Amino acid sequence: MYGKTSSIEILAKLSKIQKDKVVYSKTKAKINTTKGTTIYIYSVEGKLENNFSSVRKAGKYFNCCHNRILRFINIDRLFKNQWLLSSSKEIT
Repeated sequence: MYGKTSSIEILAKLSKIQKDKVVYSKTKAKINTTKGTTIYIYSVEGKLENNFSSVRKAGKYFNCCHNRILRFINIDRLFKNQWLLSSSKEIT
């Protein structure tokens, strides 16, 4: 395609596709910042130590898989023998 010129119709279609990609990227970025369950990290004493906007971010912080974080939230046990993980602000 080097050195070839395109018709006006083709250029208009390519321009529209490029504009749609920009809108999609902005929408995707907006979705990524709003989705996710907030994870609250409590010490053994019940003091709020940290929180994360998503399970995956908590997994990255603890250097483990997000599924492991979810498992410890569901079984309500201490994570690494020192942290209580919760998806709600109040611990029970």
